[in-house]
Amino acid sequence: MPLSDRPLGALLEDVAARSPTPGGGAVTGLVAALAAALGRMVLAFSEGKEALAEHASLHASASAALRSATQQALALADDDETAYATLSKLWKRPADDEERIAALDAAIDVPMRMLVFAGHLLDTLAPLPGATSAMLASDLGIAAVLAEATARAAHWNLTVNLPQVQDETRRITLAGEASDLQEAICAKVASIEAACRGL
Repeated sequence: MPLSDRPLGALLEDVAARSPTPGGGAVTGLVAALAAALGRMVLAFSEGKEALAEHASLHASASAALRSATQQALALADDDETAYATLSKLWKRPADDEERIAALDAAIDVPMRMLVFAGHLLDTLAPLPGATSAMLASDLGIAAVLAEATARAAHWNLTVNLPQVQDETRRITLAGEASDLQEAICAKVASIEAACRGL
């Protein structure tokens, strides 16, 4: 069952259970979905306000982007649960086993996509301070912080599996790309937080 279809209480129990899934990667996707949803709330309270009429086009485009982002984040959560469930079943196979290699690649691909996703999410949030209700500056800041948490968690999920990658060049490349993405994301979050504090 998709994570989004599970009642919250049941989902929390699933996460807490002695089971590899849903684990940190799936939770990361849920955090990303919350970040996008919180950004949508900020927009919902800002759209249609006369004082913010000049930002109507931004409101519309950002709202659509964040609605899509919410669904993308939930899909990533499900992808991670599937990928890790598959890898956990194959973990004891030899490192050169083709099925295990494919499962490992999938388990690395999802958090990398989450890192990229977090950056795009922050790009959507970045223009909103000053263009949305100042009364919700804290909510906008929290959305940015949750996006950063998404990136940091995704980085953990990625790097924990990188040592298993046999191709050294690919392993080093992935590590570098992930670090660069996280560094850029931290800078974006700091900028958004500073803008929210200035409102």
